[in-house]
Amino acid sequence: MRDAYYVHGESTVLLISKQNGNSTLISKKDFNNGNILNKITDMNDFKNKIEFHPVTAYSKDIYGTIFISIHISSKCNLNCSYCFRDDNKDNSISFAESKKFIDLVIEKFPNGNKFIVDLSGSGEPLLNLDLLLQINEYCKIKRDEILKEITVMIATNGTLLSSEMVELLQSKGIIFGVSVDSSSKTTSHRVDFSGKPVHRKIIKNIKKIKERGFLGAAYTLTGKTTDIVKDLKYLYKFFPTISIKPVRSDDREIGINSYTINKIKKIYNDLYNFLLKEAYNDKLSYFIALLDGDDYFAKFLYRAILNIRVNRRCDAGLGRYSLATDGKIYVCPAAVNIKELEIGDIENGINHDRIQGILSTFEAGDECASCFAQYYCGGECMVNIIIKHINPGNVDKDMCIYRRHLVYLALCLVHNVGKNKPNILHKLSEYCELKSKRNVTNPDIIKVANRFGDKYSFTEIMRIEFEEKDKFALLLSQPEG
Repeated sequence: MRDAYYVHGESTVLLISKQNGNSTLISKKDFNNGNILNKITDMNDFKNKIEFHPVTAYSKDIYGTIFISIHISSKCNLNCSYCFRDDNKDNSISFAESKKFIDLVIEKFPNGNKFIVDLSGSGEPLLNLDLLLQINEYCKIKRDEILKEITVMIATNGTLLSSEMVELLQSKGIIFGVSVDSSSKTTSHRVDFSGKPVHRKIIKNIKKIKERGFLGAAYTLTGKTTDIVKDLKYLYKFFPTISIKPVRSDDREIGINSYTINKIKKIYNDLYNFLLKEAYNDKLSYFIALLDGDDYFAKFLYRAILNIRVNRRCDAGLGRYSLATDGKIYVCPAAVNIKELEIGDIENGINHDRIQGILSTFEAGDECASCFAQYYCGGECMVNIIIKHINPGNVDKDMCIYRRHLVYLALCLVHNVGKNKPNILHKLSEYCELKSKRNVTNPDIIKVANRFGDKYSFTEIMRIEFEEKDKFALLLSQPEG
């Protein structure tokens, strides 16, 4: 078919329109029948071409949620085998620099709907607790000033999460996730500097947390991962949200490469079959855990469920900025210390010409333009291109295979659930729509803040909306003036 890409499965063929990204899943028998095939593609609007161009021009109005990343510490108390940290020096940024950076980014995005201040950095953020708390308090002040949501979050390795620490973070409204890998109590990736695995300690700390509503697990997929379904089930006992993302590593056994890719594809086939069975049994808990956790596969699943097309890999340099401990500004946290992705510094601000140059340099090339996954993928990661010495416009072959496989599975999952359990797909769609609304500050909160700003701070109104629904409804119902 000239109008479609097609991917063969065991008994089905996934068709994706070259013109607009529409897709459908059909039997091989129907695929081999020209008349039926033409009817199916016409029914699914395969020929209506849409304008689809990669984002190559800088604009500050592309993303509504803006991410402000500050590396408050480069020091860590663990020595994980796949860590991307260059060293373990105790480099830190000052509160004055942090405050200046937050102001700088917020001022650059007057139309931003919501701001996420991520203080995870390249080390363990809880080793710099005083600065973390200072920044959090400033974000409350800034929130009340601009009448928009500013959420502070961190990812911690979990070893310092004592009961007292958890109570402190939760009382301050700081959202935290925990990096924890595998269901094995003796996993060798996460170790301290003596080489001792820390999994038991982390889980012991997690079990003590009473309120886990906003607790997430960050799980790193490696070439040594053996059973992602088993690990998902295990982590769900402790975490309501779970994010599984691939490791960045050149190691032959740990990284995503030609040596490990077939094994990783099989692992995701198992996840696909597990989720499909869950859907057929009217169970959505694992879907929601992954969708809420910003999981790598769930990113494609989310796009497939809502039929979303993307024209860029991510928001780096457009809605996401990162301040390193040396005061330099980069397009994202993963880009720190990569000179090619440096876009300014704390003294001189963000260089928009530099961002424009990066966007143009790393535009998706011909390989992406002729790929069936182009409408759902967005292209190669800029960081990956540089650290693996790939020419801009080209792709990491093995990561490309990985992403294409996840897009294929996501589309097949949506089509199979939609065909056999349309009510479940409808529920998933509703949930994804609800998730998308979290990317903006609740407009009702803004209305109440404008009416009662002299009585309540914006932070207090957010608390009322979350904890006292009836009171908030009463405030919202009050007439203006």
